[in-house]
Amino acid sequence: MIVTKAISKFARNTVDSLTTVRKLKDKGVEVYFEKENIFTLDSKGETTHHHHVQPCPGRKLIHQ
Repeated sequence: MIVTKAISKFARNTVDSLTTVRKLKDKGVEVYFEKENIFTLDSKGETTHHHHVQPCPGRKLIHQ
């Protein structure tokens, strides 16, 4: 899992961000955006990521 503070810190623009997230997803790597509370492997992750709405309240990140 890759944890990043916000979508805006992940890539230069939406196209780059979605392309990178899709490539990582294909490899089984999840990205978590803390500010937006988005997990990309969640069924709502890409839709949420693209529109910057609807956080995923059912998941919790455990810091180790």
